[in-house]
Amino acid sequence: MNLWQRGMFALRLLLREWRSGELGVLLLALVVAVGAMTSVAFFADRVERGLSQQSARLLAADVVVNANAPLPAAWQGEAQKLGLRLASSVSFPSMSFAGKEAALSNLKAVSAAYPLRGEVSVRLADGTVREGAFAPAAGEAWVDARLLSRLKLKLGERLSVGRLQLLIAGEILREPDGALDLYNFVPRLVFNQADLAASGLIQEGSRARYRLMVAGEGRAVEAFRRWAGSRLEPGMRLENIEEARPEVKTALERARRFLGIATMLTVALAAAAVGDGGAPLSGPPLAECGGDALPGDELG
Repeated sequence: MNLWQRGMFALRLLLREWRSGELGVLLLALVVAVGAMTSVAFFADRVERGLSQQSARLLAADVVVNANAPLPAAWQGEAQKLGLRLASSVSFPSMSFAGKEAALSNLKAVSAAYPLRGEVSVRLADGTVREGAFAPAAGEAWVDARLLSRLKLKLGERLSVGRLQLLIAGEILREPDGALDLYNFVPRLVFNQADLAASGLIQEGSRARYRLMVAGEGRAVEAFRRWAGSRLEPGMRLENIEEARPEVKTALERARRFLGIATMLTVALAAAAVGDGGAPLSGPPLAECGGDALPGDELG
């Protein structure tokens, strides 16, 4: 047969199969399979993205550069070039004083843009609770209930840290990255980074941790991560939520495995549906269903 005859032969076969009803069932099975696979894949992708975004709130950023010394200005310049939002913090242990009382506390000086992800929750002096992304004003501090109790203070009073006299403007109820600090088991105090130099607490040899926090669009964050990863020096590390919080990493891995199993089951069911749709239907032979004899039928 020439090409034209083969084409006509294929067309007549297609029409005969369509009249028999098998192609309709196969087409319906294929549509259902593709729809199911697409829906499950889309759902799994959205759930994984949601989990990643929610977990990033525990880091207060998408990626954090953690160092034992101030980072060069080039790091912030690269992040800004990529269109990322920036914040920073400096954490260190120090003594806090109020009258004759003193207590070891974990101090954290934060920039005005803190936090980039998540929210802080603070009880103000008038008893109201404020939640959102904001930092203490210059000259003010937030402390937790443990420090208030040890120093026998109330909201609206003052305490001393280094050369600073800070007004206690709020009580810390929730802090996105509070669990990441090395000294998070001691009472906490958060103040504005603009007051850090005046405090005189950072000296040569101070055991402080400097964090540069970045957040933004996924591709830009990944580009910064690759750039920073190739420039890490001793005493510096690059953190995301899975590296900083092992328990979150375990939860995310279990969620990904579950979503992967759900996707695989959908693929298996879809394959079974397509296979059943293409199975021959019971009934008389196709040659008895009407229609003209086709070239080559006598060979069967």
